[in-house]
Amino acid sequence: MKYSLIPTLMLLVAGCSAPPEKTATPTPEAAPVPVSVHTVSVTGSPAVREITGTVAARMKAAVMGYVRGVRPSVGDRVNTGQPLVILDARDLEAAVQQARAGVTAAEEGRAEAESALRAAQTQLALAEKTFRRFEDLHNKKSVSDQELDEARARYEAARASREMAASRKNQVEARIQQARAGLESARVMASYSTVSAPFAGVVTERVAEPGMLATPGQPLLTVERAGSYRIEAQVEESLLGQLRQGQPVQVKIDSLGRDLQLRISEILPSVDPGSRSIQIRLNLPEMRELRSGMYARVLLPGPAASRLTVPAEALVESGQLRYVYTEQD
Repeated sequence: MKYSLIPTLMLLVAGCSAPPEKTATPTPEAAPVPVSVHTVSVTGSPAVREITGTVAARMKAAVMGYVRGVRPSVGDRVNTGQPLVILDARDLEAAVQQARAGVTAAEEGRAEAESALRAAQTQLALAEKTFRRFEDLHNKKSVSDQELDEARARYEAARASREMAASRKNQVEARIQQARAGLESARVMASYSTVSAPFAGVVTERVAEPGMLATPGQPLLTVERAGSYRIEAQVEESLLGQLRQGQPVQVKIDSLGRDLQLRISEILPSVDPGSRSIQIRLNLPEMRELRSGMYARVLLPGPAASRLTVPAEALVESGQLRYVYTEQD
């Protein structure tokens, strides 16, 4: 009996399949944020230019000379008329003495001139009487023509002498006046050798030191008067036609957080040829917080211009950036 062996082949097939996809969980929608919408508008606003500056009173030397002494130091309070700087005035004092001697000499010449004038007036009066008497006698045929001519000549000579004496006296008076004017000028120049405080205040800067040469126009001390500050600003000359004395101007002092309404107190008459600008000054009210050199913004009004504007609350600030959101769809 024959048997057939049929081998059976079993194939095991291993199959790989991807895992089923996970279904994403829906995220709940964020609640809407309420916002307010503003409309950009076109408005007319004036153009504005900003200028700055504050200043303190500055004293100046009126004569050239060496500084002999400086009384106050920085921070000292001074009173009106208090001597601050003493200059070497020996040459000025010598000029005063010389001018005084000139006045004395001129006044001595006055006495001599007055005496000569009185003598000339006496001689003229006598010569005139003599001439009138000879003239009367001549009419009566009591004196000759020659005698009358001689009397007339003496009278004319006396009158000329009197006029000359009067002229000499006038010249003496003129010399006296000139000498007195020179003396007064010398005294004024000598008085400049002592620089005094023009007002009560505080010394904020001291430039002068003993031994230095003070020249005309050179600052010696800076004295600030409390409550007497002003703003000085350089404005380009093209704006000169838009400025006038007494014009109201807005001023902002950022360090003090002050917004002031001031008026232009002065407009200097000359233009700086270097910067082509003119200086304006605005007096500040008394404020204890003020210090010289503080930054201030002077807003000069200009011609109106059309601008796109948005409310301030619509602005968003991030660091130094400032922006707005715009509505879409």
